[in-house]
Amino acid sequence: MKTNQEKNENDYISELKDWQDHQYTPGYFVGGRIPVWLKYPGKPKLLGLVFLSAGLFGLTIFIYKIIVGTLIQNKEDWFQLPFPLLFIIILILIGIKQF
Repeated sequence: MKTNQEKNENDYISELKDWQDHQYTPGYFVGGRIPVWLKYPGKPKLLGLVFLSAGLFGLTIFIYKIIVGTLIQNKEDWFQLPFPLLFIIILILIGIKQF
């Protein structure tokens, strides 16, 4: 009798082969077929840790540049603040969700 992990590995390989055979067939994946790498994610906690550490590193650099004053040198630079901060917040939220 096969264990649950062996069954998932066989399903993964067969579905990956199916995706490779039909990836260019128009309309084959319309209607609920999910690609294999989305259906069976490998290590979401490791990916979450990568996103979280990248977001925290970016936040550290962002705060450092504000404190030192290299990010904002004149009044025209203020409009640039929301975009990197939004990207950093998104990275941190994805990391928290995956982790």
